[in-house]
Amino acid sequence: MQRSTEKLYKIFKLESEFGYTNKAVVGGLEKLTDTWVGEARADGLSEDDIQKVTAALNEYPNMDIQGRVHTLREIGHILDIPGIKYLESPNQTEQKSVREEPPQTRDKLRDNQGNSQTHQRSSARRRSDSPVPIPDEASPAGLKAPVTAVRGIGQKQSQLLAKLDLHTIEDMLYYFPRRYDDYSELKLIKDLKYGEEVTVLAYVKSITTFNTRNKNRKIIQAIVSDDTGSIQLMWFNQEYHLRYLRKNMFLSISGKVEQYMGRLVMYHPDYEPVEKDQLNTKRIVPVYALTARLSQKWLRRMIFNVVNEWAPKIPEFMTEYILEDADLMDLSSALKEIHFPETVPDLKKARYRLAFDEIFLLQLGVLKQKYEWSIQKGHPYEVDDEWLVNRITNLDFSLTHAQMRVLSEFRKDLNSGQPMNRLLQGDVGSGKTVVAALAV
Repeated sequence: MQRSTEKLYKIFKLESEFGYTNKAVVGGLEKLTDTWVGEARADGLSEDDIQKVTAALNEYPNMDIQGRVHTLREIGHILDIPGIKYLESPNQTEQKSVREEPPQTRDKLRDNQGNSQTHQRSSARRRSDSPVPIPDEASPAGLKAPVTAVRGIGQKQSQLLAKLDLHTIEDMLYYFPRRYDDYSELKLIKDLKYGEEVTVLAYVKSITTFNTRNKNRKIIQAIVSDDTGSIQLMWFNQEYHLRYLRKNMFLSISGKVEQYMGRLVMYHPDYEPVEKDQLNTKRIVPVYALTARLSQKWLRRMIFNVVNEWAPKIPEFMTEYILEDADLMDLSSALKEIHFPETVPDLKKARYRLAFDEIFLLQLGVLKQKYEWSIQKGHPYEVDDEWLVNRITNLDFSLTHAQMRVLSEFRKDLNSGQPMNRLLQGDVGSGKTVVAALAV
């Protein structure tokens, strides 16, 4: 995300938290145009988009709440900022549906957008001039947006992801790998050994197909070489590889080295053309739990897209003091590294940070529960001095100083009117039973 669009994202999120009261910026959101226009031009945004955003912000203070929500979402569509597209709307019980925009609001925005469909942007995208806001019930704010908001995930894929309990972008962001394969160390084919998990760079020398004796299984075989040696790649009943593999294609290949008839072979290896982003090879690769009809490569690609888009937007809830004192990685980096670690030490730091978060939040919950419990009013029990003295004097032995002190603490607690649990602790034979009996 560019600096100018990231600035709008943060301000608009703050404005939504303020209830769209035009207080996220001193003087109102219309004051943004004084500085934002220059930043947007420096980032290379098209002049057409800049003018649309400027016009919308200048009209913002004159709109009602629903018009403001719609305006910010429209700006999100104009600049292609997903976090703004799904901004949270006001309480539906107090406001009308966002779909019922005042006619004057819609007309102003349409006038601002004009009829131009050509935008001077480095990354072209398909969208209409007047994007229709998605209903709130279909697109909750930000991380709560459904997985179908991710490019490449349709209705069928979302149903498969639901079997993994992945329903929202946040679910995907926190769907951590079950293990990792370290393909970060490349090796020459001549140095390969049986049983190793490796990554090699090689070109395709030949591709052949043949059936097994019973003709129930079709084998695709590719011979690849890096000029130091060659190795066979084999797939069973996966003819789709024939559509991708071509002779002399240069590949990055990752898998386990096996042995077949005295020759080295890889069964069902992962591969990618080397000119593409090496997502599945030449790095520490995450391996996710799957369900039927979901491939590891597809799920890895989808999560890669989600992490790249959303991890930088996750707000840090730890204070600087805690981060420094506990030597913690920041949350955005931890989420990136837990999915696609650059190094093993980075992976360890990410795991430590996320484990720390779990324990930290658990302890906060316990403390909150304890506080809420402590402020409740209980029934005070006042222990009469005469009653207690009679019980103690009737004992066949004298209580120790420690026993008397604990009894005094019990009396104070019982008379406090606060609900509590009491743990009586002591060595074997220290007289816990008589103290507990007197307390009861």
